[in-house]
Amino acid sequence: MNVPERQARFTLLIFVLTLMLYLILGYAIGFHFGATGAFGLMGLVGFAGLIGRREKRAGKIIYDERDQEIEKSATIAGYSVFWLVLVILAMAPFFILGPDASVTVQTPVFCMLLMGGYILVMGTRALVTVVLYRKANHGE
Repeated sequence: MNVPERQARFTLLIFVLTLMLYLILGYAIGFHFGATGAFGLMGLVGFAGLIGRREKRAGKIIYDERDQEIEKSATIAGYSVFWLVLVILAMAPFFILGPDASVTVQTPVFCMLLMGGYILVMGTRALVTVVLYRKANHGE
């Protein structure tokens, strides 16, 4: 298994564990802003960069042109999904409430948009990376 694929699998694992923890906390204490503290677990995604460090120090090539193309495609997919969801969420009040409606948004919601956007981009990137590596390995 390639290093970028292992990193993507690690990211997906953290993503799934974070969502499970959020759902458990939400069920136990209620789905309010306090339960979103579970998303702090997503910070562990930063350790994905340590995967493959040993191979790199040993002088192995851990990243080639194919890996670069897969990363590029996964990044484009991640940001495309983010923008699609952002536009849908931004336009939903217009279509649901009408063009003359006013919407009041609490300040923490903006912070949650950043957190949600990060999770959406990283989760989509990791999922697309794993799918493209599986597709490439089965095509050979």
